[in-house]
Amino acid sequence: MKENAREAILTAAREAAMAYGYGGINFRDLAQTVGIKAASINYY
Repeated sequence: MKENAREAILTAAREAAMAYGYGGINFRDLAQTVGIKAASINYY
């Protein structure tokens, strides 16, 4: 699960950066997209 979550976070971050620019990326939205808690972003 660890590698899958990490890859999912990176993919979601890339997509958000391409759509909204770097300023449009935030942990809460990434976590919601991936389906994990926002605090877990730091873990992975």
